[in-house]
Amino acid sequence: MHVGRDCSYPWEFKEESGTRDVAWVADKAGEVFERARDEGRPFFLTLGYIDPHRDMTRSGFGNDLDFNARIKDVPYDPKTLEVPEFINNIDETKFEFSEYYRAISRLDQGIGFVLEKLEASGLADDTLVIFLSDNGPPFLNSKTTFYDAGIHLPFIVRNPKASVKGIENPNLISYVDIFPTFQDWSGKTYTPTSDAPHAPKELAGQSFLPILELSTLLPEEAWKHHIFGSHTFHESTNYWPTRILRTRKYKYHRNVAWRLDFPFSADLYGSLTWDGIRHSQPKGKEGDIKVGQRKLKDYIFRPPEELYDLENDPLELSNLALEDENRGLLLEMRGRLEKWQEDTLDPWLYRDGVSKRFIQHHLDAGMIVPDRFDLDLENVRVRS
Repeated sequence: MHVGRDCSYPWEFKEESGTRDVAWVADKAGEVFERARDEGRPFFLTLGYIDPHRDMTRSGFGNDLDFNARIKDVPYDPKTLEVPEFINNIDETKFEFSEYYRAISRLDQGIGFVLEKLEASGLADDTLVIFLSDNGPPFLNSKTTFYDAGIHLPFIVRNPKASVKGIENPNLISYVDIFPTFQDWSGKTYTPTSDAPHAPKELAGQSFLPILELSTLLPEEAWKHHIFGSHTFHESTNYWPTRILRTRKYKYHRNVAWRLDFPFSADLYGSLTWDGIRHSQPKGKEGDIKVGQRKLKDYIFRPPEELYDLENDPLELSNLALEDENRGLLLEMRGRLEKWQEDTLDPWLYRDGVSKRFIQHHLDAGMIVPDRFDLDLENVRVRS
């Protein structure tokens, strides 16, 4: 738990540990299941795993630690691995992915242990289980970015009441849809309480229970086919606010602090993969260095807006926002994103280099602000 103060998450029971022993985690989960069964009341349990995060070494994923005998070590041969297209196919990457997959295989066993505990408690037939990841693989072009490798994430739902199982549902969901789904499952409705004055009047997402068993794509009028995304910090020094709108075909990035270098998170900067990438070209040809298929300079220095055709350009390499013929599409996507920012009171909706939210009282009083993202030093004057 490192995403907010304790008062934001008033758990009845919390037991934190830095262990990667997924058998221990399952045993603790089993205690919760048994108590819920014995007390005869509903429960909500969240399990946050350390695996498959990187550890504090250059290339490790905790695989050299001691684990419960129930856990089987599953090694992978780096030489036989095919790394994803978004990252460089070099020896360092292959090695790190072999370690990464090893940690994932350990986590996979841990999920199995938890489901066994749930079954043993007798509560499996009434419990909705959701498995998800909070970001993409811990490699460049993925973690801390809004490229699809960073946000197109594992999301598996076990619905014991489903009439069909083992399907792949092609409809888009966002993580804001999870809480409404839990409410739907439990038969509750969202009502803001008086002791939470800043709670939203309504939920941002919608329950996906009604569409859970579908393996076909719903029409636009029956289900939303877009998601919004918001990123501001990773580590406290990794400030690089971005907002996105992703539809089934296009993705629009609004890079608020585009004048800053795109920052490295500490684990990615220290990785052997980055070390291999930065030395992947002969001396004197550093301009040819690429991160995956993207030029390194285009990874570090990004424009204020990016627009990609995901069907024809899934790696998001060709920025349509730079081409005049896409002006109409750009304005449409920008407008939809900014409406969402307005609706959610986003402080990072900027005009003339200033947050609209923090100057709203001046705007209400009639102050004129140029309709542009950033302060233009060549054209500072404006009627006020």
